[in-house]
Amino acid sequence: MAPPLASSEHLLLWARNQKCEIPQDRVYGILGFLDPRIVAKIEVDYSIPVWKAYSPLVLAENEVYQKLNMLNRCNIITRYEGYPSWVPNWVSRSISYVPRELVSSS
Repeated sequence: MAPPLASSEHLLLWARNQKCEIPQDRVYGILGFLDPRIVAKIEVDYSIPVWKAYSPLVLAENEVYQKLNMLNRCNIITRYEGYPSWVPNWVSRSISYVPRELVSSS
């Protein structure tokens, strides 16, 4: 199987800056670019709260790739009330992500 064009995380970073009238489209709009094993685990449902649209992607990526990379995007400052702490807020653009490799340790 060919790898996906980009990781879920990178696609969501791109989608975060798009003008989506419906926040769920930040996930649903990128499904065609994702690994089919991940897409198979996501049910498109616009009637659910935003975080419930985001959480299946986090869980699917963890299950398929056995990695917790998405947790790097969780931030208590930008978390909406009611979101689980392990679901990134892909609507917020207020906090920039700086890879750990670029941060000097003292």
